[in-house]
Amino acid sequence: MYVNSLQSFHFVENISFDIMHDLFEGVCSYDICQVLLSLIKEKVLTLETINSKKRLFPYGEMELSNMSANITIGCLQKNKLKMTASEMICFATYLPLMIGDLIPPGNRFWDLVIVLSKTVDLLLVDQFEEEDIHTLTTLIESHHTIYIDLYGDLKPKHHFMVHYPRAIRQCGPLKFMWAMRYEAKHKEMKIYTHSITSRLNIEKTISIKSAYKFASCLVQHSKGLPKPFDPDEFKITDITNHYLHRILAHVLYNLNLKTVLLAHTIVYKNTKYKQKNYLGILEKHVITFFKIIFFILCENEVLVICSKLRESSFDEHFVSYELKHIKEDTLEVFNINKFTSKPMEIFYINNGKSYLKYKPI
Repeated sequence: MYVNSLQSFHFVENISFDIMHDLFEGVCSYDICQVLLSLIKEKVLTLETINSKKRLFPYGEMELSNMSANITIGCLQKNKLKMTASEMICFATYLPLMIGDLIPPGNRFWDLVIVLSKTVDLLLVDQFEEEDIHTLTTLIESHHTIYIDLYGDLKPKHHFMVHYPRAIRQCGPLKFMWAMRYEAKHKEMKIYTHSITSRLNIEKTISIKSAYKFASCLVQHSKGLPKPFDPDEFKITDITNHYLHRILAHVLYNLNLKTVLLAHTIVYKNTKYKQKNYLGILEKHVITFFKIIFFILCENEVLVICSKLRESSFDEHFVSYELKHIKEDTLEVFNINKFTSKPMEIFYINNGKSYLKYKPI
């Protein structure tokens, strides 16, 4: 009677996947464990070196909370890294920058890391075009081919990846269907249970705590949804006879330039943006990078005054963008919603080069 009763979801035709469990608590762990073990066995590097590079890596303020514990040889042998999904996303994203300078170009095990990293990057974007889906299909085929050549049979979670392109065509980006938010809520409940001394009817206690928190949210939002930013972060700044006058006159010539509402650090939609961070704009499969100078508030819109980086190129070995010259071009202004990346920081590698790792919002 109730089979297929939902109007917008057919229980056979519509498919969905949880890339949090499939990819970040499955495939990434399998692949990285196998590759690190292979590199250790071939004496390309040691486990101590891996943990040292991992521990000393400049995660930056935005990723520091996602730094995971040291890796043990037992974890590698069991194909199970002791990391949360968020920690795995961070580790898989930055692994090429962490140890890539120690890996010889063309290493057959490293090829698997490169393809995996590209696949992870693509699956985390929030918009797909047909060309992107085709690229994803090619990456998954390459990944499975390399894995089979190196380590034999695929696991079930590897097989799920084959269906990702079709699922994206039907349901959109898979990151909007993952269990990350639900797991975060579950973690909150677990914290409650550890802080409560009584074990009598623990379910009722947790329910009451959750009800109070939900009621608090309703009270806070009774006058409408919260704004994406706090206007108080912007301060009235007199720019008369100030170097800012020349900058703003160049990019915002239609404004009254005696005073502006200016900020060097803001929190926008729960993401912290700072002066000297970098942002990216992805258009027609081309990424342009910009360095944040400061922010101004104009007609209730957050505008980013930034400088364009002159030259960058994608480095396959590090799966990142190498900055040929860290020199800034002409100043430009964009609405903050124009940018398609999270705030980024420059990573300096032992080879003397500097890189930016593009991270989609």
